[in-house]
Amino acid sequence: IHCEEDIDECLPNPCQNGGTCENLPGNYTCHCPLDDISRTFYGGENCSEVLLGCNHHPCLNNGKCIPHFENGQHGFTCQCPSGYAGSLCGTDTTLSFEGNGFLWVTSGSHTTRQSDCNISLRFQTVQPNTLLLFQGNRDMSMKLELLNSYVHLSIQVQNQSKVLLYISHNTSDGEWHLVEVIFAETITLTLIGSSCKGKCTTKTSFPVENHQSICAFQNSFLGGLSVGTTSNSVSVLNIYNVPSTPSFVGCLQDIKFDSNRITLENISSSLSLNVKAGCMRKDWCESQPCQNRGRCINLWQGYQCECDRPYAGSNCLKGERSGVPRSAVLRAEPSQKHPGGYLIPTPVIMEVSAIPCGMISPAPALQIQRGKPARKFSGVNSAHVLPAHGASWCLKGL
Repeated sequence: IHCEEDIDECLPNPCQNGGTCENLPGNYTCHCPLDDISRTFYGGENCSEVLLGCNHHPCLNNGKCIPHFENGQHGFTCQCPSGYAGSLCGTDTTLSFEGNGFLWVTSGSHTTRQSDCNISLRFQTVQPNTLLLFQGNRDMSMKLELLNSYVHLSIQVQNQSKVLLYISHNTSDGEWHLVEVIFAETITLTLIGSSCKGKCTTKTSFPVENHQSICAFQNSFLGGLSVGTTSNSVSVLNIYNVPSTPSFVGCLQDIKFDSNRITLENISSSLSLNVKAGCMRKDWCESQPCQNRGRCINLWQGYQCECDRPYAGSNCLKGERSGVPRSAVLRAEPSQKHPGGYLIPTPVIMEVSAIPCGMISPAPALQIQRGKPARKFSGVNSAHVLPAHGASWCLKGL
């Protein structure tokens, strides 16, 4: 007998019901399939057991039930979709931030490790500039924020910026994006979402010798710094007196400090302001507020209309062209094709570049009042607008 030779325990295949055998040194493992026809799960050492753990499908909120058979007992595990957690996916992990608020997470709300640590969260907003997370104290702090719609990570030590990472992809599009920060010998910033077409990552060396210090922060603020009065009339101030981007308006989801999820269930109500469970986002465009074929953009706390000319205003109801001054002087050049006429190089007279009224100009000029051309023209008694060849207009004295 040659003991150094490994015997293939998968010959013949001991796995039943279509199970796949994996040969191991001195052993084997069966990978049991799901029968697509009968929708039956098989398990056990040789895939001979019909798994019954998911017969009543106990997982909530569209969680996926995975049955198993261990030590002669049937059981199950729930794989929860985004926004839910818990053994049965019954815990809502989505929070709605309504502006001018915050969620204050103290060291008692989660377990802090004195080693490598990571932070992850999903966010949804249309704000180009806003604060997602602040951690730290007066001596050392970390900020995760959006600046010009890009995710930025900065660390300050003694009021001096020591590290700055950013990912140049738009995240203010109202879609869900996942951001993760890992603190180890290097700092890694990762963004996962449609704007990245998968996964974007950037990293840098840690700015201080002891990288574990950032994992020991006692206070974290989500969505804004603590300024104002909480729902329990507890007055809190920006105790660190640090400048900050605007408070967050939108939704955060699946917030994790290491393996610990942050939900309203494990946060005292006195430590939050203008934060609610779930994602409160109204479809402001459902009522079609933009008139005259205007395009409605659904913002978090309202809407915005993009109007087609000649309409303007909040609902595209005003007929006056936007951007045209009520009183301005327009420059004109002598026309080569129409002697005595003057040329304005634009297809529409109301859209030419204007100079302030009263400016002395050697060139003839047409006075505009209340968005309409006046009857007087510099150098002549009156003016008449004539179409010229191409995209131009001519002014000709009568």
